[in-house]
Amino acid sequence: MEDNLNKIGLLAIAAFLGAYFAGRRYMREKRWEAKYQAYRDIFESIHKLKYWSEQNYLKLHELPTCSSDKFKEMALSYNEARENLWRYSHVAGITISDKSSKNLAELLVKIDSADFYYYDERNPDNYEEVFIRYFELITRAIDEHLPKITKLSKRDLRKS
Repeated sequence: MEDNLNKIGLLAIAAFLGAYFAGRRYMREKRWEAKYQAYRDIFESIHKLKYWSEQNYLKLHELPTCSSDKFKEMALSYNEARENLWRYSHVAGITISDKSSKNLAELLVKIDSADFYYYDERNPDNYEEVFIRYFELITRAIDEHLPKITKLSKRDLRKS
């Protein structure tokens, strides 16, 4: 009888430990998937910002590569991408690392600074010149921060 109780006790402990470790692994995998999805959204949004900037830059140099409908669509996706990036920069601790969030916020501040430059400096005499500089500022900010965000995302996803 006592031998059966020992076996039942060991089985209960083994079942508990198995469930405990399986639950931990499941939660770790879910957290990794959430981080992966967040970084995927971030990189997709950054791509949309840069693509919009580069296409508008080309258009000003009379080298358009898209139709006017595509430019309207890109303008909408540009705004959505910025909103998406701001959202991720504000809720950092939940999905992405604090360093990634900080770097993302710095990128967005530089893009907003480019907006202020554009709105402060434009006038009918230098419209095209200011617009070109605006797109250059956005592209430069992205080119500066993208490698940092990429490095941080790889580190963050690796340690999960």
